[in-house]
Amino acid sequence: AAAGCRVVAVEAAASNVALLRASAARNGFADLHVVHAAVSDAPGTIDFCVRGPWGHVATPGVDLPSVPVPAVTVDELLAELGMGRPAFVKIDVEGSEIPALRGMAGLLGAPDAPPVLYEYNGHTLALFGTTPPALGTQFHSYGYTSLAVEADRLVRLVPGEMQPQTIVECLAVKQDVNLPGWPT
Repeated sequence: AAAGCRVVAVEAAASNVALLRASAARNGFADLHVVHAAVSDAPGTIDFCVRGPWGHVATPGVDLPSVPVPAVTVDELLAELGMGRPAFVKIDVEGSEIPALRGMAGLLGAPDAPPVLYEYNGHTLALFGTTPPALGTQFHSYGYTSLAVEADRLVRLVPGEMQPQTIVECLAVKQDVNLPGWPT
């Protein structure tokens, strides 16, 4: 938003929605649109755990209070907002990445799909009965290559291969990436 880009932020925690909207207003970011919802694979309502070390979609494996929040798919949200293809997507949904990706299959399946920055966290993915290799395989099914973002390089990840790190920032791309100073 500070660079003048149109931004859509989807946030399930009401307190964070209020903070994001206040920050957008205070900084004059007229093109920052904050949506109070959780991203998923189907529209409707989903239970969201606000408490704990991170907010996340409720799962039977975590015994925390939850609140109902609207659920949206990115594909439908982009259509509702009248937006074309975004130039970039960032996902940080604390373990529910696979349903989120399924809800943007139209966007991600397109040949000109945008790069996606995402975090895989073996602990939070396990809460949803999945693994980092399964997440990588989901990206691969849309034609993406995933690269682990390290301090001074990008490391190509092999779909389905276990990664030794628990939490990894990744960049998923459809074309070869050539960032000056970032060997792959």
